[in-house]
Amino acid sequence: MTIDVALVGLDGLPPPLAEGWLAGVLGGTYTSTLTSITPPVTAPAWTCIATGLNPGKTGVIDFLNPAADRRSLEPLTSRAVRGLAFWDYASAAGYVVCVNDYPVLYPPYPVSGVMAPGFLSPRWATYPPSLFSEVEEGAGPHWEHVYFAAEKRFDDVLVFLDELIRSFMRKVKWSLYMMERRDWNLYVDVVSHTDWLFHRCWHILDENHPVLRLKRFRDEAASSEARYLIDLFASLLRSYVSAVRGSSASGVLVSDHGFGPLRYRVNTAALLEATGLMRIERRRALLSLQGLVSRLYRLLLPRRYIENPLSGAPDSFDTIDYSSSAAYTLPHDELMAAVYLSERLRRGPAREGVLARIRERVAAVDEAEGLDLVLIDTHRLYRGPRLDRLPDALILSKTSSAYFEFKPFEKRVAGRGPPSGRYTGVHRYDGVLAVWPGSGGGWSLRAHILDVAPTIMKMLGLPLPGYLDGSPAAPVKTVAGIGGRLRGRGLLRLRARYARASAMLRGGG
Repeated sequence: MTIDVALVGLDGLPPPLAEGWLAGVLGGTYTSTLTSITPPVTAPAWTCIATGLNPGKTGVIDFLNPAADRRSLEPLTSRAVRGLAFWDYASAAGYVVCVNDYPVLYPPYPVSGVMAPGFLSPRWATYPPSLFSEVEEGAGPHWEHVYFAAEKRFDDVLVFLDELIRSFMRKVKWSLYMMERRDWNLYVDVVSHTDWLFHRCWHILDENHPVLRLKRFRDEAASSEARYLIDLFASLLRSYVSAVRGSSASGVLVSDHGFGPLRYRVNTAALLEATGLMRIERRRALLSLQGLVSRLYRLLLPRRYIENPLSGAPDSFDTIDYSSSAAYTLPHDELMAAVYLSERLRRGPAREGVLARIRERVAAVDEAEGLDLVLIDTHRLYRGPRLDRLPDALILSKTSSAYFEFKPFEKRVAGRGPPSGRYTGVHRYDGVLAVWPGSGGGWSLRAHILDVAPTIMKMLGLPLPGYLDGSPAAPVKTVAGIGGRLRGRGLLRLRARYARASAMLRGGG
């Protein structure tokens, strides 16, 4: 079994931990700090890594996308993403690809090889469909998602770490079986367990975390058993990365973002209501049948989410009075407050006036609460035909220290500390990029998340289309011998893919 080009994704691994955890693995690599997308949310970050396109072209800003009426949210699926991934180009060129546990790839689709989607996919969903039973028979059960925030049993940090390691060992057994099935021109695999660990246990890894003033968190951080289990996880992770690197002629290790301490919470419903631009109808929501069903669904959501993340309909957010609101927010990812403007205000001078009013309110909250919020106009941040599918603006923490939550029945705008004892870490912008073989670049070097796809494509000897937003992040070379395979029908299919993708990105849709 040999691999021409590999990509190993370690969700959320920050540079300081990468140096220690991957000691002995990063030697002889071109290593740099990777700047994530804004906001550094898992779904758009991995989509940017795959496509080399900004969210204005892909239409992806979160795990949930606004419905056509922009008054509710729909789960993100692979069908909703605009733009092609680097493995789509490789597949069109006739290369044999293996895409394993990559986030937001459900439902899987045909490639020249195999695909087993990762986070937020039912475990049985693979391409070809027979792949799941084959690999399960050869490698055992597929890994399970560890929903650290949803399950109260993970209040016990040792229970969480035991479950995390058990799930990770299943994941590695599955991944190694996939890797060894045959020779691959391109092998892609993502580890989501790192992200779950850092969310739940960042206070154990960060001795300066503000929650350590509380006894419960100090006791967890001082637990020798917890630290042993984290070290064991790091050792298992290092062994797996070493195995992939040792089997591949060339490759990339990438984390989509970094991590840091969660310091405060922001109630997005109260924040937008305080601007006077959003109206909330609490009484109607409580008394109506729709409101009652919505509340009950939210109570039942954790279990249904664990069983099948894409089952059921999202909350209808019936507390918002859309007809009388000039602006409103929908409960997207906890890293951001998404701001939507009414149709009559989305363009022209009126748009700037509404955003200025929200910006003033954000500044007042900052001054009163000692926070570090900022309003970003997505129409200034991104470009592309899918821009209108994104929120009109984002409210973010400048230091990425905030947890945003939609609580329409609470008046308080901000609070200190995490939302629960199971959530002490939050995403930061600095991820990791390591390329092998490399010249030993240092952490002072910087690359951008949009540069990963062009880097992989150059390793594969694929010509880079002009519509990509990134460029190769390192002085990489095409793997010896692989470029000669790109000829004849494969080259024609690839050119046709480029032409269709270019037309799609020009026309939106």
